[in-house]
Amino acid sequence: MTPPSLNPKKRIALLRALASPARIEVVEVIQIRGPSTVAEISAQLGRAPDSLYHHLKQLERAGIVERQGTKRSGGRSGAVYGLCDPEVGAESNDESASDERDAMADLGGAILRLTERDMRSALTVDWEAVTDFDGLSEFPLVQRTKAWLNPKEAKQLTSMVEGLLSFMRARAVRIVPHDSSARLFALTQVLSPVPARSTRASSPVETPETP
Repeated sequence: MTPPSLNPKKRIALLRALASPARIEVVEVIQIRGPSTVAEISAQLGRAPDSLYHHLKQLERAGIVERQGTKRSGGRSGAVYGLCDPEVGAESNDESASDERDAMADLGGAILRLTERDMRSALTVDWEAVTDFDGLSEFPLVQRTKAWLNPKEAKQLTSMVEGLLSFMRARAVRIVPHDSSARLFALTQVLSPVPARSTRASSPVETPETP
């Protein structure tokens, strides 16, 4: 979560730096693996190392990642990148300026594009059912619903969502899962109030008088 002490300019820079599926993936790799070199990140993502330097530079400039020493790998020495804050993210609030809200929307769009990419990949790759996953062939789960919530209910739902995220975060940092049957899952969370749509009041139809 973005510290509230960040000034608006820095918050917007952080949001814009994260508003890229590629940069979100880089952050996710570092969250799971811990501090990593470009070679290690590229191996996890299946991307060429040269394609990641620009993204790492943007993340470093925004204060999301930082260099934490060097590491030799394959006879070469490379910089090790780690997260400045383990819980990278940002949230808007009622006092957010218009350009900050736009940057938040861009970040949401990037997250949803990455989610669609993961979902399409999951749908095109055969689900190799194993005993521990019997009955779970309905993945990926895709659902959407709306509901009228009062402030108390909205707070309760937010707490439940945070519980799901905490459950996932507690199981995220696993270079090699302790459970050999474990598989990597992604959970995308979007909880947003729906703006009221103005409706044009229908005028009564006047019936002409019969002469």
